Amino acid sequence: QALTLNFASAENIAVENPSIPVITERLTPPPLDQIISTPEWAPRSYNLDTTFNFAVSFGKLVHHIFELQSGVLYKQPLDKIMLHAQYWANEQLIPMAQRHALLSKLHPLLQRLQEDQNIHWIFTPHKEAQSEYTVYDHAQTLRIDRTFIEKNIRWIVDYKTTQRISEFNDAQWAHYLKEQHQAQLERYALYFLEKTPQQSVYLGVYATSDSTWVSWAAQRQGSITMVTD
Repeated sequence: QALTLNFASAENIAVENPSIPVITERLTPPPLDQIISTPEWAPRSYNLDTTFNFAVSFGKLVHHIFELQSGVLYKQPLDKIMLHAQYWANEQLIPMAQRHALLSKLHPLLQRLQEDQNIHWIFTPHKEAQSEYTVYDHAQTLRIDRTFIEKNIRWIVDYKTTQRISEFNDAQWAHYLKEQHQAQLERYALYFLEKTPQQSVYLGVYATSDSTWVSWAAQRQGSITMVTD
């Protein structure tokens, strides 16, 4: 038989059965000023759990921040953005060592991005702007990082947190980014081209690791293929 207790019934049981430990205190989160009094993104040294996928978690964190701060990322106080990141890491139940490592990497990244003109342009409030835009098309779920219209051109932007390949020069790195992610973005473009075939569509990849931006015009013809984020 299932037993459901609320605070009142728990307190009654504790009185009737003193030997039964019952926690009746209502827990509340600490004030915000206490949370940020000792920044969790301060550089520290930890032994990370090798089972923790740092790259995947960091990518999710960056996408979360970009979605949350779209339109204001470049003018929002950095401490406030980091507070949102800390909340996200807490909600994901990420262990402390890994949480510190994620936030330590995010902090200097955001400092650099706030000065980047491409990010300013991407997050400017454009016409029909959407962040983390999810659509269902041809039995596929498409999740588009950022899309908007500027001067009657539909832009589709994808963020990549992949670390830059050190052996590549700037041109090689830009070519690699386009080659690796073109199929994914062209699939997104087909969704909009089917709806508004007369509209031009441009695609762009923004690499957060070094602020590389590469863009190109979408193909006007193509086939539906499965894509992954």
